Amino acid sequence: MFDHNLADFKLEGKHADITCENCHENGVFKGTPSDCFSCHAAEDPHAGRFGTDCAACHSPTGWKPALFDHNLAAFKLTGKHVDAACEDCHQNGIYKGTPTDCYSCHA
Repeated sequence: MFDHNLADFKLEGKHADITCENCHENGVFKGTPSDCFSCHAAEDPHAGRFGTDCAACHSPTGWKPALFDHNLAAFKLTGKHVDAACEDCHQNGIYKGTPTDCYSCHA
């Protein structure tokens, strides 16, 4: 039996519960991608708008809760914006191109 803990890709969280064949199709083991997007691109609800580094916001324990540090974004959350729900500014799940000027939201 193969001990995945000795491999470059540890089976953590949800990955520990899947069958080998889910990642290693047709019995191919060498060269199996270890980045999130290679396996999860079809499940991407963001349609690529956040790039391919799923681990920047998600963990192997599940897609939710998702973590996003808005302080690393162009628009820092300060004042009342800290308590606003994501959907208040990012309507219809659109994040890229959200206006950052006051008037666009507070006209």
